[in-house]
Amino acid sequence: MIRSVFYILIFILSTAYVNAAIPNDGIDDSKSIENMIMNSPPGSTVSLKTGTYDICSKINIKNIKDI
Repeated sequence: MIRSVFYILIFILSTAYVNAAIPNDGIDDSKSIENMIMNSPPGSTVSLKTGTYDICSKINIKNIKDI
């Protein structure tokens, strides 16, 4: 039961990160994409919706395993 709640919570949080970077809006998506990657649980898949993302600054990815 607790494990199920944990996975549901992870799904909700990961969905929020996916929606944080909005394609084709002309707004810098660098930090949103970085946060999405850095906050993904181990073993997860990070994906973005089809579109053009504005990357205006460096995306730092550190100490990430199994993504």
